Amino acid sequence: MMEQTAYATAPPVLYELSGVEKSCEGPAERITILKNMDLTVRAGESLAIVGASGSGKSTLLHLLGALDTPTAGKVLFEGKSLPDMTPVEKAHFRNKKLGFVFQFHHLLPEFSTEENVAMQALIAGMNRSKALGLAPPLRGPSCWSPACCWPTSRPATWTSGPAIPSPNCFWN
Repeated sequence: MMEQTAYATAPPVLYELSGVEKSCEGPAERITILKNMDLTVRAGESLAIVGASGSGKSTLLHLLGALDTPTAGKVLFEGKSLPDMTPVEKAHFRNKKLGFVFQFHHLLPEFSTEENVAMQALIAGMNRSKALGLAPPLRGPSCWSPACCWPTSRPATWTSGPAIPSPNCFWN
């Protein structure tokens, strides 16, 4: 069961994006993927990032996960600039602060949904029953096989709350 934290004031800011832009060179012209984006995410918030194919959902998630850097603007997590981190700091950030659960085609089919969610803790050496016990409550299909799961175009989602092994954000 996830523990709720009471805050005397507004919950702390986890992510702060300001003036974020992402573009790349296309074959004939520069392609703008994100333009002048501002976003604040506080601890405990749940978000759904939805949009048409090619609208920048995955690009935004890559920026939030320190897998890519913006062309312009600031991407801060707990006040620290993600683009300014070294590769080792980014790896530590992803390992300790985020819980990744990829869309079904990136999951391990021989494991259950809960085991895929707990995989980060299992790889880190946590006891299996403890890791599975820490998995956040899951909603939606419990099957991740292509035959019975959501289509690949389903929205990318993430939750800023405890996950495994207690990162600040959990997203898929």
